[in-house]
Order: sequence, then structure tokens, then C-alpha cells
Amino acid sequence: MHLRADTNERTAMTDLPPCAPADEPLSRVRDRLVAWTLRHRLQSHPAVLALADLYDRRIAGDEPTAAEWRSASAAIDLDLDLDPDLARARDLDRGLDRAHAIDLGLDRARDLVALLGPRLVLVEALDRTILAALDASTWRLDMGSYHYHGVCGTTHCRAGSAIVLHPIGRDLEAVFGPWLAGAAIYLRSTGAVPNFFASDDDALADMRRAAGGAS
Repeated sequence: MHLRADTNERTAMTDLPPCAPADEPLSRVRDRLVAWTLRHRLQSHPAVLALADLYDRRIAGDEPTAAEWRSASAAIDLDLDLDPDLARARDLDRGLDRAHAIDLGLDRARDLVALLGPRLVLVEALDRTILAALDASTWRLDMGSYHYHGVCGTTHCRAGSAIVLHPIGRDLEAVFGPWLAGAAIYLRSTGAVPNFFASDDDALADMRRAAGGAS
């Protein structure tokens, strides 16, 4: 299964965020992504918008106080059981790689690609390059973990493989988490986000299809 940008009806009807400044730290790009998601991907609940306001202030250089962050979080927790978008807002605030990867995943990947702009270069023939690394035993595929380095060698899953092949992949992973980093790299490089939770055999078969039948 691939999540394709051109088949997501809701995303196609929604504007993408403007490109962040080229020299802006990735941590600040993360703030922009959270703020954009809160304002444009979730319902206009007052508590969600209040949290977005705090992120906007941080982006502008006016860091909210710890008390303001706590107050915004408490307002979301107050009605958490009444609105699923409040749970999404809480998870976005606490970590982009937490829950709700399915219903917001493609939107977040698209938004991150737009925010990063030219600094997110594409990896030419990404799936073919991963397959070549596997054939050369540079690492092994293990869809059960993003990265593993042990006595039996190095393994990466499909998202992890994309991360290690990208010039800023490790930096993206450190800030945005492995799922979103891998999704953004795949979306920029191939136009689609594959199923990062497939079995090893299914992932290999899909990469071979994407690479045009490469072994």
C-alpha cells in the first residue's frame, strides 16, 4: 500500500505551508509543522488554536512561558474525550511520531516536504538504490525496527534505509522521528509514501516493483 499525494482528496483541497527560511534550524521547522497542522489539518477548536498561537509566538522569537505551555496543555486535556482532534493536537505537541500516523501521516509528510523546500533533495532511484545496498550486503532489511547495529550486522527498515541514504536524513530523524523523516524523503524522491509496516517479503516485493523489476 502506498499513500499517494494525488489521491488524498482532503489534502488536495488544502494549501501547503510556505517554505521555511533556508537557514532555519530544523527544530524551528518542526514548530512550523506543528503550528500548521494545528491550524490547517484539525478542527478549529479554541484549545487547538490557543496552542497554535504559542507555536507561532515561538517561531517569531517570543518564547512563551512554561506556565503558558502548561495552561494550553491543560485546556486540551480538559475536553480530550469529547473531540478526537484534541487527542491529535496533544500527540503533535508531545511528539510528531506518536499516535495518529495513519490519518495525519500523508498530510504531515506533504507539509514537511513543502516546509523544507530545496534543502530536502531527492534521492534518485531510491528503491533501486536501497535494493543495491541490500544486494551488496551493506545492510540487511528488517522491517521490525528502523535501525539496528549489533554483532549480527546492521539492519534498517525501508524508512530507515531512506534515512541513511539521504544527506540530511539523520538530522531529519533526530527532529521529526523516523516515520516522518522516511515518509518525507520517500514522498520527495518517489511521489508516494510506502507502507513502512509491511513484512520483509512484502516490502522487498514492493521495492522491486517500484524499481522496475530490479532483483
